[in-house]
Amino acid sequence: MDDLFLLLKDENLNPLIRSCVFHYELEFIHSFQDGNGRVGRLWHTLLIYNYHPALECIPIESLIRDHQQEYHAALESSDRAGDSTAFVDFSLGIIVKSLEDFISSFTPKPPTANERLARAK
Repeated sequence: MDDLFLLLKDENLNPLIRSCVFHYELEFIHSFQDGNGRVGRLWHTLLIYNYHPALECIPIESLIRDHQQEYHAALESSDRAGDSTAFVDFSLGIIVKSLEDFISSFTPKPPTANERLARAK
């Protein structure tokens, strides 16, 4: 656990990647009898929130629940490989998708021809 918390101080590691690696490593260590997933997702959420205010809109817990099979597959793949790469790829993909969804919810859709005609009338 001491080594894991030293990871949080590693300034050479991008904060987004650091949050993903921390989440994975906490899951791998399995430090609690129960609740490791919840604690890992909580830490992941806190770390990305502190990285940039725009990331406050990313609901890590909900995203992982929506992609639970892929989440477990990424954990298993990283366990087999002995490194967190598969899990980091999965997590960053979820973050990107969430940001794209968030941005698209504020991006106006171009009006259709019928809508333009209706406005012109």
